[in-house]
Amino acid sequence: MYYRVRNVDHLKGLRDFSDQSYLCAGLWTESSGLRTGVYERNQPAGRGATIQCYRLQPGISLGDMHEEGIMKEYRLKSFDHLLHLPGFTEQAMRSHLALYEGYVTNTNLLAELMRESLEAGTSGRVQWAEMKRRFAWEFNGMRLHEYFFENLTPTPKSLSASSWLYGKIEQDFGLYDLWERGLKETAKIRGAGWVLLAFDIQTGRLSNTWLDEHDCGLMVDTQPLLVMDVFEHSFLLDYGLRRNEYVEAVFRVIDWTVVEARLEGCMKSQPAAVTG
Repeated sequence: MYYRVRNVDHLKGLRDFSDQSYLCAGLWTESSGLRTGVYERNQPAGRGATIQCYRLQPGISLGDMHEEGIMKEYRLKSFDHLLHLPGFTEQAMRSHLALYEGYVTNTNLLAELMRESLEAGTSGRVQWAEMKRRFAWEFNGMRLHEYFFENLTPTPKSLSASSWLYGKIEQDFGLYDLWERGLKETAKIRGAGWVLLAFDIQTGRLSNTWLDEHDCGLMVDTQPLLVMDVFEHSFLLDYGLRRNEYVEAVFRVIDWTVVEARLEGCMKSQPAAVTG
């Protein structure tokens, strides 16, 4: 059983909510046919833990954050070492990196415009609301590209069958080959988006996921381990419409040490995660 229904008895009698609201949760629990359970981490019995993870980039302190948690400045990362990536032309990589730079620029711009609007007292207007919606799109476009570029290398090595990552994949998918086939087939779905191998921080399980655009389909409480860009701009210059060839080319230049380090980081930060 992958997922367990949580015990929500502590919500009964919650101030400002009727017992009918609680009943809706109870009916859902009873009709599921699953045993109730709760993920606990240093919490009183019967209460679920809320997990919050904060990761700061090197050189950025908590003092660099606005009241809403928006960084004053998002810094452009250098990925020049990927300009001679096997299977990809320098022109294609420069074009892709320039696109990434645009996401960083727009993320900073929107953060500043929203801050100015708050200070001017105009945040209640439709313009501010639309900037707020757009911010997640630009931010995710920036961050997903960083994950993607970081898990590529011009000097790739095969993933060792004796590695902890390989064993974890086999534990959660049955066979490594099944996982790889599933990820590649996900990458071939018609449409523009992203493919992720993601870690569920509450259950400790891995899953292959598809994201439309940058902000549709992101599974809450999951951490990206391996990211692949399957927007047309990532493969048209070098591969035309031959997405299958592009997917294989990406697999040949994955930096498995980065992917494994991400997984180890997740496990270390979530020592109480349910892994069975």
